[in-house]
Amino acid sequence: MLEIALFTVGIAAIALLMQERLGVPTPITIIVAVVELQILGTVLGHPPGRISESDFDQLTYLALPILICSDALALRWDEIRRNALGLVYVAGIMIVLSVGMGILLNRLILPEYTLSAPMMAALMCMVLATDPVTVSSVFGRFKLPHNLKVLAEGESLFNDATALLVFSISLAAMGMGGAPHGPVTYAFQMVAGALAIGLVVGWVGLQTLRMVRDALTETMVVLAMALGSFAAAEHFHCSGILAVIVAIMFANSVITKRLRAFGGPCAADQDADDAVPAPILTLVPGFDEVARDERTYRTVRANIQFAAVIAASILFISMSNLIDLRLLGRYWKEIFSVFIGTTMIRMAMLGIYARVSHWTDRVPSVPLHWWKILAAAGVKGSFSLLMLHMIPDDAPMLDLLEAVVVGNILLSTFLYPMALVLIIRVHRRRFAEEYAADHVAYEE
Repeated sequence: MLEIALFTVGIAAIALLMQERLGVPTPITIIVAVVELQILGTVLGHPPGRISESDFDQLTYLALPILICSDALALRWDEIRRNALGLVYVAGIMIVLSVGMGILLNRLILPEYTLSAPMMAALMCMVLATDPVTVSSVFGRFKLPHNLKVLAEGESLFNDATALLVFSISLAAMGMGGAPHGPVTYAFQMVAGALAIGLVVGWVGLQTLRMVRDALTETMVVLAMALGSFAAAEHFHCSGILAVIVAIMFANSVITKRLRAFGGPCAADQDADDAVPAPILTLVPGFDEVARDERTYRTVRANIQFAAVIAASILFISMSNLIDLRLLGRYWKEIFSVFIGTTMIRMAMLGIYARVSHWTDRVPSVPLHWWKILAAAGVKGSFSLLMLHMIPDDAPMLDLLEAVVVGNILLSTFLYPMALVLIIRVHRRRFAEEYAADHVAYEE
């Protein structure tokens, strides 16, 4: 146990150092380390100790809310409101359209296999769910236009809920559980229940923060909000991811508004409009006492980011147990075929959005260099593995699904960030000009 703890902290420290000094996103460093560990152990005849699928699921349920919490703290209500239609498309409609396109191109993407429409839909959901950790790691190194960051990071946060809904319906169609009360009822339950739970947990968290005066305790309260909202939502068969986002963003929006009202440095993070509508603030009696210390607020965010790095390290280290090199070698053609197919589908779906964005003023226009960034922001992650483990062990072609999902996670984690960095550097002057314009528009 001590060796595992030492390895986890060491990998996290190396990952942060590599990101700071060389600009390598932390997930890449962590995955490289765990893959090398797997290969070295196999060569020496002492592979790492295996963990059960149940243990991995528990680790995922522990780490996922912390990772979501860290990224949700970076988004505010005014940003979501300003980019609402764009986020509805990239995190919702685009998932449904991409799954449908995957079903239509089934014979082209996997010509040697006969997958039913529900099984292909389930596979598409697993390889379409994006991970916010890698994208945020890359974006944190560059000064990018505000709306572009909101679209890319917002998609990574919100699209998991859509993917899980379609995935659950697909499992139900295959007789493997999923939506027991019909797709419409199940969708309403997942979304409405998550919204209600998130708002309640966020309100309770704000009342608790009124009694706290130090950064460490505030950090514990915020983490408790994330874990509590996720656990409650999962217990009532709602979207745990959406519940965490709602709880954290609700509390964060109220806090940042009060810091702005008190004239703190956090005012630079706000739009000219109020971040939280006045009717929402009336739900929080005594909210003037919620947060007055900007330094404490920033310390709490830094503490949450540290916890997220540790959580990501634990998650990826445990994922090394799922990397079966022989299985990946056996299905390498299928892995690359699905990766290329989903990449092309993603580019096409985002191309539709980019074209429509120039026809209306209701969504920010997406120029060509923005489209490139959004297309390369589809990094897969832990949530894909969580959905993979929801498939019963006796499901047909389970080896194929495992190899394709794990292989696509590895490929997207390595190739997409490199593409992101390359695109940003090629268009660095245009991004710098757009960032400077945002700096004036949002007083950042």
